[in-house]
Amino acid sequence: MDDYNKPDQPGVYLQNSVDASATSLKNRSVAVGKEFTTQQIKWQPPEAGWVKINTDCACRDGNVAGCGGIIRDNQGDCKGGLAKFLANCNIVKADLWGIFVELSLAKDLGYYKVYVNVDSTSTIDMIQSGRALDLNSHSLVKQILELMKIFEDIKVIHSYRQTNRCADALAKFDATTRNFLIFGEEFPIFIRHLLNLHSSQTNHQTFCAFSLHIHNITSRFLKMDESSLALVHGVDHQPQPLTVAPIVSSYNEKIRPVLDALENLRRLNIAKEGIQLPTIVVVGDQSSGKSSVLESLAGISLPRGQGICTRVPLVMRLQNHSHQHPELVLEYNGKNVSTDEANVSDAINTATEELAGTSKGVSNTPLTLIVKKNGVPDLTMVDLPGITRVPVHGQPDNICDQIKDMIMEYITPEESIILNVISANVDFATCESIRMSQTVDKTGLRTLAVVTKSDKSPEGLLEKVTADDVNIGLGYVCVRNRIGDESYEEAKDEEQKLFESHSLLSKIDKSIVGIPVLAQKLVQVQAMIISKTLPEIIKNINEKLAYSLHEMEILPANLSSLADAMSAFLLIVSLSRDSLRKILLIGEFEEYPDENKMHCTARLVDMLNSYANELQNCDENESNATRDFLMDEIKVLEEAKFISLPNFMPRTAFLTLLQKKVRGISHMPTNFVDSVWNYLESVVTSVLNRHSANYYQLQVSTRRAAEHLIAKKKENSIQHVMQAVEMEKHTDYTCNPEYLQEYNKLMLYQQAFVKEVLYDYRTSSTVKLEGVGDIEVNHLRNYHTNVLTQAFDLKARFIAYWKIVLRRLIDVIALHLMLSINELVNVDLQKEICNEVGGSIESLLEESPSITMKREKLSRSVKVLRESKETVAKIMDRIGVYGDKL
Repeated sequence: MDDYNKPDQPGVYLQNSVDASATSLKNRSVAVGKEFTTQQIKWQPPEAGWVKINTDCACRDGNVAGCGGIIRDNQGDCKGGLAKFLANCNIVKADLWGIFVELSLAKDLGYYKVYVNVDSTSTIDMIQSGRALDLNSHSLVKQILELMKIFEDIKVIHSYRQTNRCADALAKFDATTRNFLIFGEEFPIFIRHLLNLHSSQTNHQTFCAFSLHIHNITSRFLKMDESSLALVHGVDHQPQPLTVAPIVSSYNEKIRPVLDALENLRRLNIAKEGIQLPTIVVVGDQSSGKSSVLESLAGISLPRGQGICTRVPLVMRLQNHSHQHPELVLEYNGKNVSTDEANVSDAINTATEELAGTSKGVSNTPLTLIVKKNGVPDLTMVDLPGITRVPVHGQPDNICDQIKDMIMEYITPEESIILNVISANVDFATCESIRMSQTVDKTGLRTLAVVTKSDKSPEGLLEKVTADDVNIGLGYVCVRNRIGDESYEEAKDEEQKLFESHSLLSKIDKSIVGIPVLAQKLVQVQAMIISKTLPEIIKNINEKLAYSLHEMEILPANLSSLADAMSAFLLIVSLSRDSLRKILLIGEFEEYPDENKMHCTARLVDMLNSYANELQNCDENESNATRDFLMDEIKVLEEAKFISLPNFMPRTAFLTLLQKKVRGISHMPTNFVDSVWNYLESVVTSVLNRHSANYYQLQVSTRRAAEHLIAKKKENSIQHVMQAVEMEKHTDYTCNPEYLQEYNKLMLYQQAFVKEVLYDYRTSSTVKLEGVGDIEVNHLRNYHTNVLTQAFDLKARFIAYWKIVLRRLIDVIALHLMLSINELVNVDLQKEICNEVGGSIESLLEESPSITMKREKLSRSVKVLRESKETVAKIMDRIGVYGDKL
């Protein structure tokens, strides 16, 4: 348009035009020169538990594209979205890019039941069939299909363009402004009315007019000078940037205090507290041109030479400074060293030698360089050593691994933006720095690539940055390295001429070439990552401070006097006794809810039941119990006979059988008691260790006292058990009426048993006896009736009495153990500990080394976190993280 005049403030113009168009759309009053059939269509929310993604793309001049999208829930509320500039990209691939980045965002936000609304049926066909329309899109289709596997449920469906207006506006915005925009629940102002209108009915006629009007606005905007879009310092008339938050839109006045605050947090080494800071991390292969790029951004000379020039993490803090003379300061090892542009390189070398030694090794101790200079962008970057593959003389053999480990440490956190510097003459797909960034940033949304030495290898560069085979989500910027003694202004001019006049390089879109473009992108990316992470940083600082203060509170107080030591000692003994009483006597275990071992009453019952079962089953394990039935009784009666009345049962026969049987099980009670006291020793020791954990010497003494006491109690219990066993051997007595009941019950079968053995032997070789089982009787048929009758009588007496013996060996031992445990908890343990400690309470209550270290660590953490909280508090009143000026 020949009569077009560029507005003074393009951003405001774009905003006002969108608002006016949205208003007229709402009023249904947009005039168009063509009649349309009215069709009522509106955006429909998903069902509960789902979110809906609307995504779209925009393309201008055939190959300059952008994509965008928005995520909303079943209430129509915005949950997030983004817009991405795609540089050289056709419309097919741009549409796929929109789906890919929006699905990645939905995954990061934790939404796994998703509708994807796309207004292109061909794009839907590609995803459903898995076949791309062209070779360039094949890789992206595969990545989308792999990403979709992560979701619990996902549906890709067609939507009319009029229900896709927010995504359309975002895509057009990015194709126009060449920004990278990401937002959360607080959405950009220029789609606010569109979100409202999505909830009301719309007709196809008015939407066509609205889309046409938006196209005209963006077309006009594209005719403005590229300089009007710059965010770097030195531009006289900047537009109002259309980004997510005032932290970006009021960049000049508000980003500085935020960067200062982050730098203070970095100095406090808050990363040691597990809080990651947003960082632009510069990585690249050795000799890839990293130093040259940073020099051009900072306008100063950095160390150069053969081999590794950067041997420590160099934190470069660039600050725009209005004074005529630059200020340069190095910070390391608690020192501040001022320098100037002529000597900064030597100063960095000197500091590096102090940190990493005079050899060619590397160190992970950071060195900070503050550059205050007129015209530099406000940026903070961390330059890491270049990746090397073969150690040279003076370098350790594992230097390659050291550098890779250092790089991975810095680029792994989600808060890091990876500035990957790659030389134009290398294969991007095999570049080591690209491979490393891909391992931690698979989607590429945190990676920005700078292609250096473009003038040295221009052939095929356009295809490399256009194809993007290595998935660089934040895009590429191609630059020319400063050569020889060129000044930075001369280098800038030569770079501009190169990309304007070179037969190959001039074909690369101007939005992705040159140091000024790189500075602009870095400023935008830095603002984006800060606005995204700052609220979480503040939240983490508050949570970790509260946790550290709580941990400090539960640490034992320092004991400064004998009275304090005595009070602490009595408290430990009292708490230990209370815990043991709960778990051993009462059966309460709220102190150990998840430790079954410490649920002692239940475990003691388990052990007693196991012991009882072992005793009861001892007869069943004897293989000759039914095979040689009555043989032991017959032999004993034969040897116990004497001159006396006939059929008289000799007591010696019964005692002989009893003593033999008791000897056979005598090891079981002692083994049971031994195992119980071993268990009790572990329980008592665990409780004492827990309550005296803060005092190592006392812990040792109480453990020793417990071991001594348990040993004495165990010995006493074993003596008691052995005495009980001996009593059973020497005396056959019980007043339990169950004995006679069981005896008389068995004697009822005596005559029938003898008759069946002696007279019914032809029918079967076994006889079933109630309470005993099937008995083999062939071996008994040779004995006289009187012998069998008397042996059966003796067997019945023994069976009835043996049940009483076993029950007595269980009950008596259980009662004895419970009495011993009661005495242990309520009386013996406290006495034993006091005797063991004696008069050395003060020395025993000296704080253990582990507690001392924990106290010092917590004190440092509290100090750092409090200072960090104060640091961020000072800036929170000066900036609004989201929404104050939208």
